[in-house]
Amino acid sequence: MSKRIDIPLGSIFGRLTVLEYVGIRDGGWKCLCNCGKVKYSIGSYLISGRVKSCGCLHNEGNHKTHGFTIGRKHKKMSEYSTWTTMKGRCFTITNQKYYDYGARGITVCDRWLGETGFENFYADMGPKPSNLHSIDRIDNDGHYEPSNCRWGTDEQQSRNKRNNIWLEYQEERMILEDWARRINVDRETIRKHITKGKSFPEIIEFFKKKGRCFFNSNTN
Repeated sequence: MSKRIDIPLGSIFGRLTVLEYVGIRDGGWKCLCNCGKVKYSIGSYLISGRVKSCGCLHNEGNHKTHGFTIGRKHKKMSEYSTWTTMKGRCFTITNQKYYDYGARGITVCDRWLGETGFENFYADMGPKPSNLHSIDRIDNDGHYEPSNCRWGTDEQQSRNKRNNIWLEYQEERMILEDWARRINVDRETIRKHITKGKSFPEIIEFFKKKGRCFFNSNTN
């Protein structure tokens, strides 16, 4: 008898989303395919990639649609790639970014999962404004859901990262990169002084005395 492999519920393998463990005798892991059909598989087949769908993958050579909107090549849409990648970060334990998302408890709302998941995702988010935009969570500790997601540029998202260094001076609070532009001091130089234990006001006063710190009113 095959030994059970523990898989977090909600994990995604190809087109299959893991729903529950029903036991080896009943098929192993119960999964929901993107097309809406239920598929049972043992854990080793899912993890190895031997099983990736309910069987509908074999039909694609016959030009059969799968899921969203008949007649639209949704899989070539940039938004579809975003949707798939988003789920992978949250549910696929082998995903390189799972540690920063799924392992932290970040998940995808039920509305954006299952048979009509992409259709709902596209209806809520709309098309990307440009190729420079990607999905951005407003609350970095919140989930992927309509109220917490938007299309954002790299610059917008850079201000929403967990590893940003926030600094305050004279009751104004900004991230390190913005302060570097404001006071015309290289950000890595500021970072080095921070690692030495200096407060940010001390750093500013230090560079003022050196004649190297000049406030720039243009922060755009």
